[in-house]
Amino acid sequence: MGFNNNFNSQGGATVLTDLQVDGTTLVVDETNNRLGIGTAAPGTTLQLSSTTTAVTLQNSTAENTEGGCESKIIFEDHADAALAQVEGSHSGSSDDVKGKYIVSTNSGSGLVAALTIDEAQKATFTGDLVVTGTTPTVTIGDAGQEDTMLVFDGNAVDYRIGLDDGTDTLEIGVGSTH
Repeated sequence: MGFNNNFNSQGGATVLTDLQVDGTTLVVDETNNRLGIGTAAPGTTLQLSSTTTAVTLQNSTAENTEGGCESKIIFEDHADAALAQVEGSHSGSSDDVKGKYIVSTNSGSGLVAALTIDEAQKATFTGDLVVTGTTPTVTIGDAGQEDTMLVFDGNAVDYRIGLDDGTDTLEIGVGSTH
């Protein structure tokens, strides 16, 4: 077993300031605190350069529990306090591949889920939803043959505003179904 001749180091035998493996395959630039994969000159702390760039986070634990087998990206401040977090995890308790995605932000008392998307693609917002822009638009439905509605989920009674696509009528009513 021999070493490839494409291994270079700079900075001396005891202090390694730069490491290059195979030219641009892996570059550690200690001077600028940067790591480049596929580039010899990373422009950010971590730069991946390829025609098929992807990052995989894999939790190798066999956890078929709600929220189990999670992988996270955590954003921290200078004092190591978590400001925000992105998480992918298992959804449900069955031995399957159903997943969910959670975006959390720090409320001042810790991380709180702001947006959760489950295996059925249902998006749940914890706080208010604000739509801004020059001409703000919210579209419900995809122009297919489907009933669409806004449901106001009250404590005792639900109300709705919706399109009954079978009768082409706009309904305002009590309850969460047409």
